[in-house]
Amino acid sequence: MYSSWLYRKIHGQKARLAIVSLFVLALGAGEAFAKPLTVDNIVARLQERYNTIKSIEADFEQETTLPALNQLRLAEGRVYFKRPGCMRWDYLRPDKQEMVTDGKTLWIYISAEKRAYRCDAQAYLQSQLTMDFFLGRGDFKKDFVIVMAPDDKKARGEFYILTLLPRYTHPQVREIKLWIKKDTFLIDSILSKDHFSNTTLLHLKGQRINGPLDDHIFAFSPPKGTEVIDR
Repeated sequence: MYSSWLYRKIHGQKARLAIVSLFVLALGAGEAFAKPLTVDNIVARLQERYNTIKSIEADFEQETTLPALNQLRLAEGRVYFKRPGCMRWDYLRPDKQEMVTDGKTLWIYISAEKRAYRCDAQAYLQSQLTMDFFLGRGDFKKDFVIVMAPDDKKARGEFYILTLLPRYTHPQVREIKLWIKKDTFLIDSILSKDHFSNTTLLHLKGQRINGPLDDHIFAFSPPKGTEVIDR
């Protein structure tokens, strides 16, 4: 028969082993429920997320690399999207420019040149695959072959990273890379590469989703003295 001391020692050890076993089982259960999402899962949730978005307002940083010219161009400003088809880009640095559309007419205004270009919005937007994500026009699985991209320094466990290849040859886009926030399923950054290996990296900061955006934001009237060129 065990002494009271030995009895307490053995049963105390058993109790600790039981607690450890329960903890291990709990971890195993957590791992079972936290299996990594597949590409199809991520794309489905991304599509669902953007199907519910009516408007987006954000600051942006844009980095364009032109290898053939050995140039790097940086820009920043504020962008607005509103479904269906309304968009406004206010470039604040390095030069002030505006790109505005109400879904019918697209204006590109260059302040320093006092010149505004006017063109058909539908024709322009059809060539801009990356804008479809924000205007609610895109169908990710229908428009692209999508694969998981390897993690990079930017990810740090915060993003799902996808590479999108257009299903049909596109004149301007060869490949798109998306950084998708794991907690919100919002697109944080887009890297677009064309057939000449030129790249444009767009980063959105402080996104405000479904906030009120008045229609006047997407109206444009050329300032007095502006040269208007139709395209």
